[in-house]
Amino acid sequence: MEDFFYYYANMGGVYFMWAMQLAVFLFAGAKGNDWRRGYLRKRGFQYIGSVEATNQDAAIISVKQTDSTV
Repeated sequence: MEDFFYYYANMGGVYFMWAMQLAVFLFAGAKGNDWRRGYLRKRGFQYIGSVEATNQDAAIISVKQTDSTV
């Protein structure tokens, strides 16, 4: 659609498309973590806490060690 607006020299349309793209990007950025949480819940995962770790594997090991000592 941007090419259409460029071709017909309608800069208002181009600005409108940019604004719409920005709105979509901001919406997806704001809702992305919620969508991921919902997807993981549907797959049977549950939230048990947060840990500080250098990477994903270290976080998993940390949680498993904590879980086995309880």
